[in-house]
Amino acid sequence: YIIDYSNSVLDRLRSEKQTYLINIGTSILCPCKPLMDIWSNLGNKLSNFKIKIIPFDDDNKSILNTIEGLGNNIDLIVSSCDSKSWLNICNFHKLGDYHFCIAIPKKHYLSKREIIHLSDLKGQTVMIMKEGESKSNTLLRNDIEKFALSSQIIDAPYFYDLETFNKAEENGTLLITLDCWKDLHPSLVTLPLDTKYKIPYGILYSKNPKKEVLEFLKLIKD
Repeated sequence: YIIDYSNSVLDRLRSEKQTYLINIGTSILCPCKPLMDIWSNLGNKLSNFKIKIIPFDDDNKSILNTIEGLGNNIDLIVSSCDSKSWLNICNFHKLGDYHFCIAIPKKHYLSKREIIHLSDLKGQTVMIMKEGESKSNTLLRNDIEKFALSSQIIDAPYFYDLETFNKAEENGTLLITLDCWKDLHPSLVTLPLDTKYKIPYGILYSKNPKKEVLEFLKLIKD
C-alpha cells in the first residue's frame, strides 16, 4: 500500500508544471519592453515561468560588470549589441535590428528636417562612438569622414549612458544614436539617418546559463 501510494504521489508531482523564476534586468538605455511584448504574445506557452523585473544602473563605468554578472541577480537583459567586449563575456540571441539616428539640439537648424543625410553633416560637430568596439559604428564613422569632410568628429564613450546625451545637449553637438533611444532626452530631437548600417538587438544572457533560462530562451527561439 505504501509503495503504491508513494508512486501515485510521484505521478501527480510529475504531471504538475514546475514554475521557474526568470530575473529580467531593465534600465534607461536597456528597457525590457521588447521582451515583455514577446511574453504577452506567447501567452500560455510561458505559463510555467514567472518573471521579476530588476532595475540596474547602466552608466558606462559599471555596465561591463553587470553584463559579466549575468546569471546571478539578473538572468536576461535586452539591449542593442554590436560590442566586442560584451560578446566576449555573454551570449546573445538576436531579436531584430535598430536603425541609426542622429540626436540634434532643438535649437539647431537641422532639427527641422525629416531625415538627415551624411552630406548634411558638413561643417557640423558630430559625436560618435570611438573606433574599434562596434563594427557598425566604425563603418558609419568612416562614411561620415568620407562624405562630410569638414565635419568635426568627437569621440563618444564605447558604452553610451544618460551623461552622453546630456553632454551632447550642453555642447550643442550632434550625436549618433539609435531609434530605440529617440525619446531619451527632452531637449534633443532624434531624426533618422540615411545610412545602410544597423545595430542588432536582442537578449543578453550568461555564458553558463541556468537550465530554466535555456528552457525560456528555447520557447522564444521556437
